[in-house]
Amino acid sequence: MNREFLKNLGLEDEKIDQIMAEHGKTVNSMKDELNKAKDLKQQIKDLQDQIKELADKVNEIIEHIEDLDTRLGALE
Repeated sequence: MNREFLKNLGLEDEKIDQIMAEHGKTVNSMKDELNKAKDLKQQIKDLQDQIKELADKVNEIIEHIEDLDTRLGALE
């Protein structure tokens, strides 16, 4: 939406100013929501990466435990 479009509709400058101010509020609100969504998306990606790292460490620990169990079994 732009002022020229509204002016061509025959609206007065005062009305155009009011419309543009209200439109600006809507646009800014939508931008804020988009930024929040982008932040949340990044947080989800970061958490997924952390989960993968933890899962890898858990697998390493399990392998280590299994190796120790095998060694202990061989000693008996």
